[in-house]
Amino acid sequence: QIGVRLPIWSDEKTNLDWMPDFALPSSILDYNGGMAAAAIAGYRAAPTRENLTRAVSAIRSAANTAANPAAPCLLDDPGRAKYRECFEVRRWASTLVTVYMLRNGMSQNLGGDTHDIWWDVGQAARKSRADASIPIANPVENWAAWMFLGWSFDPSRHSTSYTGEGFSKLGLPRQATFIALRSQVARPKNSASIYEDYVNAVRFAPASWTLPVATFALRHISERLAAGDRPSVASIVTAITQLYSGLSTANNKLPIADRGKLDALVAQLVAALGK
Repeated sequence: QIGVRLPIWSDEKTNLDWMPDFALPSSILDYNGGMAAAAIAGYRAAPTRENLTRAVSAIRSAANTAANPAAPCLLDDPGRAKYRECFEVRRWASTLVTVYMLRNGMSQNLGGDTHDIWWDVGQAARKSRADASIPIANPVENWAAWMFLGWSFDPSRHSTSYTGEGFSKLGLPRQATFIALRSQVARPKNSASIYEDYVNAVRFAPASWTLPVATFALRHISERLAAGDRPSVASIVTAITQLYSGLSTANNKLPIADRGKLDALVAQLVAALGK
């Protein structure tokens, strides 16, 4: 159980549901010779997992590529981004995935190419806060709920700065902290993201949780290093910087009596990374 409501199937009064408010626009369906339209038709004719992945990928490509003059999901380009349209396109593709899973009684991970479209809906909601002209309703609620949906199928894929921050902004710091620590232990071998997860866990943690949360995250890093699990040489300087950043954040949140309790552990990790 989590402290935000995940999207329900259909709610005519809000956008906190799976059902998109608009059909896919021609800018998606017709781009690149109708690639998305053909892929969707192929899936409907033969609703296999492979055809589902092909349809979702075609929709994502048409929505995200700068080569499409009407692409709505260029979210890092405020001059071209169409936040509400992107939100609806991604919800449409997300529902396609969900219908497939429901029809086949599936609950397993279908792979990042498919489940990331759920996370992407949350990203569209998050970025939409920059749009003062046609804002998306409930942007933070949609941000947290949709990112959690995508994250829950593979906690190792995305930065916890995004998923956790949504929960933090809704006043749910403990769940934001859990997301950061759960991601940390799910990361693949030699991942540099475990150091960012440590920073985020300490940043999100309620003050009373700070010491045990930081200790858990640092010990996890220590265990990985002891097992030969190291970031790339190019990432070591960043990892060391993040160790000190998390320590500084922790000490600022800890009671005076507890400050310094993490110093030795951080020093050991920095020394181990420097070897």
